[in-house]
Amino acid sequence: MVPRAGPGDPMTTRWAFGLIGMGIVVGLGYVRLARPWHLTWGAAAAEVRGSMSGDELIPEPSMCATRAITIQAPPEAVWPWLVQMGGYNRAGWYSYDRFDNAGVPSANRGIPDLQDLQVGTSCSARRARASWFGTSTRNAAWSWIWNIVVRVSPAFSCCHRFPTKEPGW
Repeated sequence: MVPRAGPGDPMTTRWAFGLIGMGIVVGLGYVRLARPWHLTWGAAAAEVRGSMSGDELIPEPSMCATRAITIQAPPEAVWPWLVQMGGYNRAGWYSYDRFDNAGVPSANRGIPDLQDLQVGTSCSARRARASWFGTSTRNAAWSWIWNIVVRVSPAFSCCHRFPTKEPGW
């Protein structure tokens, strides 16, 4: 009969430390390489460093993502899709609906009733309205802003910034 490895066995200990080491390497790789790229996806260095309207509302964010995309279409063709974006009570995120929108499909057309987005409009992220976002919201413990800046020249360019300040940061 072959003895089984168990607690205290050198092979088990090596495997445990190996897995812990791999976890640390993967975590550090994410923090150093993947996370910075993810927070600035598509944005030029000048867009990341530059100021955007709304930056003054959260002057020292604990996290800030600046992402951008250029779309080869005129603004009047793209803007209706941006302005209706949002959670459950809007057109969806045009992303992974099962994950981002509780399984509700994102719109595949412009929706006239969702074309008038105003500051303070609350948008439910889930059916139960347990989580939601607004076009501007502030609170002493926690705040965030989703800011979209559109530039037209020569193609439609959209840059968005998402600064947040969370409790404990």
